Amino acid sequence: MRELAPSAAGGLSRALGRLGEVAWPAEAYRQLVALLGEPQTCKLLHHADAITPEQVAAYSALTPALHRAGLAKVGLSSDQVILLAELHDALAARDGLHAADEAARQWAAADGIASIMQRAEASIRRPTLAVPFADTPKLRALHTPADIDELSGRFRNCLSTLEYVGDPDWAYYEWRGDPGVVIELHNDRLFGWTLSEAKGANNQSPPEEAREEIVSELRCLGVHVGRDADALATALTRAARGRRVVTVEQAVAERFGC
Repeated sequence: MRELAPSAAGGLSRALGRLGEVAWPAEAYRQLVALLGEPQTCKLLHHADAITPEQVAAYSALTPALHRAGLAKVGLSSDQVILLAELHDALAARDGLHAADEAARQWAAADGIASIMQRAEASIRRPTLAVPFADTPKLRALHTPADIDELSGRFRNCLSTLEYVGDPDWAYYEWRGDPGVVIELHNDRLFGWTLSEAKGANNQSPPEEAREEIVSELRCLGVHVGRDADALATALTRAARGRRVVTVEQAVAERFGC
């Protein structure tokens, strides 16, 4: 073996004993040799009772990054491989290769294809969240997706599943009054940071006295509470047609689910 393939990865002799008695196409052998150079995938081949051309072809469809993560063990379809490879490339461009590889390892640690894809989807969120204002005695900023997940579970809402959570134009705070409230801010193109939504546990509307205190606190920080740019544009269109316009007070109440 050392004379015929001096540059072959370790494990080639062992693998050749598990290929069966029927010769493979030359390309399949080349793929096998390449896979033995991927440490995580090589371990799978090393422990396999038998190695087939179909298995080698499936492993070969993975990118080096997915091999490094250990995703060869999963049995991904070609579509799943393409999507995960695309996501890994995007994460590497946005967050760096180390962060992308760590995300892929988290995918591979999931139990089953569905869980892998769910973890992959969750990794689209940025690792840190926008925090435009420092904490106050009653407002606590959420800094990471883990903060979002914890708060979403505690308040029993859908915050952790929102696709735009983590985008730089969105920020989240917890109102630590009684009752507690989840506050979502949006960096509006006209007004700057604007109250988008404020809901209590189970998406309940906070009582009026809590709403007044939250509005006062946010306005002291410089947060706009009222119509955003889209709502103002809609109001201008309705006014031009002589139609009734929602008042600012009504627009504020809508932010609290009233």
